[in-house]
Amino acid sequence: MKRLEQKLEDVKIYINEGDVLLFRGKTFKSSLIGSSTETSYSHVGIASWVNGNANSKEGILECVEFKEGSLVSNLLGIRGGGGGRSINLYQIIKKYTGQIDVYRPNPIFYNGIFDDEKKEFIFSEKPFDGKAVTTIMRKMTGLPYGWKRIWWMFRHKLLLYRLFGDKKKLMTDELEDMVYPVCSTSVSYSFNKSEFDLVKNRSDEWTEPGDIAKSSGINYLFTVVI
Repeated sequence: MKRLEQKLEDVKIYINEGDVLLFRGKTFKSSLIGSSTETSYSHVGIASWVNGNANSKEGILECVEFKEGSLVSNLLGIRGGGGGRSINLYQIIKKYTGQIDVYRPNPIFYNGIFDDEKKEFIFSEKPFDGKAVTTIMRKMTGLPYGWKRIWWMFRHKLLLYRLFGDKKKLMTDELEDMVYPVCSTSVSYSFNKSEFDLVKNRSDEWTEPGDIAKSSGINYLFTVVI
């Protein structure tokens, strides 16, 4: 994929509520996360407007995300352990300029099921609603970062565990409350809860940033720089 770098001040008004923000980190930890799904992405958030929208002077563009903090602080239950937050996107781009790719969800999400009683395939479509997605995401801000989820994901990468672990739970979306949320699981859950399933045949609780990047439900727009 050829990247198109654009200054935030020039493209800010073209970023919509619910657009997906995928981060390409440069640290060793980021490389480990990206390589687990064979992509360059290690973090993901959702764009959201506050006090208006792109066409209003009062509108502030934010990134709603689950950001990791200090593991030790998290275990001790003190500030610094990370978690769900909403932050001015400009401040993030200053730190990660050229590392954040903006993806646009499809305007229409399609779904098909087989009706066992009628013995027919039922096909439905639903217009994308970014506000519905970010509302769910914002309701999770303040929750602690799910370091236990990171450990579970890492464990599933181990060869012996992959051979004997429960594959079914990796694929099944039960849409219960998110347990131990991290960046990618919270984004996937917020979309799925709004009836926009980004990653088919993958449980929200086991979705990684690279899984979202590969989704046919989003399309690359541009890469933002300062």
